[in-house]
Amino acid sequence: LLRVDFQLFSLAIKNLIDNALKYAEDKKAILICDSEFIAVKNLGKKLNHPIDYYKQAFVRGDKVSAGSGMGLGLYIIEQICQMQKFELTYDYEDGYHVFKILLRAKAKRA
Repeated sequence: LLRVDFQLFSLAIKNLIDNALKYAEDKKAILICDSEFIAVKNLGKKLNHPIDYYKQAFVRGDKVSAGSGMGLGLYIIEQICQMQKFELTYDYEDGYHVFKILLRAKAKRA
């Protein structure tokens, strides 16, 4: 059971899935739901920049054609996760991009 703003959280999940499908080499996304996280994976080449670059507003991925989106997907997902006290993480494992929303409350940093 999650206590979230349903509209915002569903937008974050939708954007993760949309991004995974848009950038996947095989046009497939893998969704994994666990008590600790929700993960979205897709097959693709390693990113050209660190993930923080792509989390900025108006930054689009390298494979996107002109006129395809505004580059707000990861920025919006990151902002929604922060609002809900969740953490968005990224890893590149065995040829897969793995985005996870960690469902535990984000620890306060000193």
